Amino acid sequence: MLAPAARARVGQLDEDGWRSLARHLQSVSAEAERLLDRFSNRLHPRQIELLLDIQAAAQYALTFYQTFPDLAGVPPERLPQTKTLPGELQPFGYDSTAKELRRLLDLARELADAEHFI
Repeated sequence: MLAPAARARVGQLDEDGWRSLARHLQSVSAEAERLLDRFSNRLHPRQIELLLDIQAAAQYALTFYQTFPDLAGVPPERLPQTKTLPGELQPFGYDSTAKELRRLLDLARELADAEHFI
């Protein structure tokens, strides 16, 4: 339900929404790291792989915001001047973020369905 709507939802975020999303993605990455540190000796290889992939997807989903925080969630009339037209750069960033969020959701679903989890 969330994955298909990811791009639309990302496009609706304002600047505060992007800050909140970034905090949550950082938390996801940190929690994956914590689970790996604490339970890696009790996890199956596929579960370890999924946690590493979740951590990477969360980091990749942050790339646009970390690179262009002055474009994320900014209305078109307030976009700063950049070498690349911000009206082209912003949708590209939203698309790449949404792609990684969908990937993250798919990985989380697979991890939740994994047998023999802790």
